[in-house]
Amino acid sequence: MKDSRGNNIGDSRYTTNYAEDLKPEVEELPPGTSEEFLRDVAQRLKSSPLVRDLESGRIKFRNSVVGTEVVDWMVKQRIAKDRRVAVAYGRQLIRLAEIVHCTRGHDFKDEELFYRFVSDYEKGLINPKTPYQYAMRVLSTPPILFAGIVAFLVIANIAYLFKSP
Repeated sequence: MKDSRGNNIGDSRYTTNYAEDLKPEVEELPPGTSEEFLRDVAQRLKSSPLVRDLESGRIKFRNSVVGTEVVDWMVKQRIAKDRRVAVAYGRQLIRLAEIVHCTRGHDFKDEELFYRFVSDYEKGLINPKTPYQYAMRVLSTPPILFAGIVAFLVIANIAYLFKSP
């Protein structure tokens, strides 16, 4: 049985659970797909009319896209030969930190899910390349930041801690 877009209903490739979303490998990715090609796809997608502000209940997601619309766009623009390859490209865009699910709960799927583009600052935190980005990644991790603040406060006040009355 197929849905209105031609996908097999119940196909696990489109309806995976959260544990399966965490798999690092991407199936159906055509051989020879380069990182430059996928980054170019992300730039073309960013400049497409699909990008808009989306709402889910009371929450508004700025500069976002819908998964099914992205898959339709990739097939229509002949970027992907079919929907499965388009989903594979979307999953690889998430691995390359070009897009991310708005609530970070899903991998890329051919479903009515919202995705947003990752800012350059976020890309540096996800895949640090410079010493500054590594430092920001460490400092933005709450337990490490909290431990650093406590250590500073203890060292700064050590004279007062051991002062005899």
